[in-house]
Amino acid sequence: SALYPHRPEKFSPYAASSRLALNILSIDTGDASPQAGGALVDYPLVAAWKRPLLEAMFAERQDDAEFRAWCAREGAWLRNHAIFEALSEAMATQDYAWWRQWPIGYRRPDSPAVATFARQSEERVDFFAYLQYRADRQLAAAAKRARAGGMRIGLYRDLAVGAAADGSEAWSFQDTLASGVGMGAPPDALGPFGQDWGIPPQDPNVLVAEQYQPFRHLIAANMRHFGALRLDHVMALFRQWWVPVGLGATDGGYVHYPLDDLMSVLALESARHRCLVVGEDLGTVPDEM
Repeated sequence: SALYPHRPEKFSPYAASSRLALNILSIDTGDASPQAGGALVDYPLVAAWKRPLLEAMFAERQDDAEFRAWCAREGAWLRNHAIFEALSEAMATQDYAWWRQWPIGYRRPDSPAVATFARQSEERVDFFAYLQYRADRQLAAAAKRARAGGMRIGLYRDLAVGAAADGSEAWSFQDTLASGVGMGAPPDALGPFGQDWGIPPQDPNVLVAEQYQPFRHLIAANMRHFGALRLDHVMALFRQWWVPVGLGATDGGYVHYPLDDLMSVLALESARHRCLVVGEDLGTVPDEM
């Protein structure tokens, strides 16, 4: 999942900027990281070291035609993600921590101000889109090599239950998210006081109205190049513990989701991509799951 190039200290994959995009720090630039042998990864240091190498990769690219064709196939989500990254870079110089603090004209991807910014900053938008292209191509090559080397299933990916409220996914798809609440968990043996992850949930009514396309797109994107997909907190397909902003985790409540329909979409994409699905069941598991 994509993290935050301009805030490399935010490195949790369970509070990612986008689950559709890839982490550009994972791109192989052909040089050994100075932190490769350490016990822990210094993300800010690695990000600072890797940025000029990624800039050079973009400047020296010789695969522009393939890149443009790939962008055309990926469509609007990639364009919006690249615009978000370019905007985040520009806004970081004004000390705006996240997109809801940006000037109001930039808070929606479909605004005239964002369209103007994208035209005026086309080179930077292309840069961030190109990094996604290179990450995807390298991931495809790694998956092919894994299978050729004897891994019958291939690579195994983890899909977080949600994306962070301050990231690209929340900015790009804000109309599909429930506002004023965050996902969490009720009190249980693991967390006696409950949990509030602060992750905005997808609105089940919007999912139904849009014929589950946002969910299907997410699942398909995460199955590409992978032979198995782990769903973090799989119980979210049936119900989610919503916590209103400003209240404690014990003040939340369950909101139910159309389990049969979501499972049908999951099964369809599993068959289409020949990808196994594993559900993580840590927490309170209802009988329906």
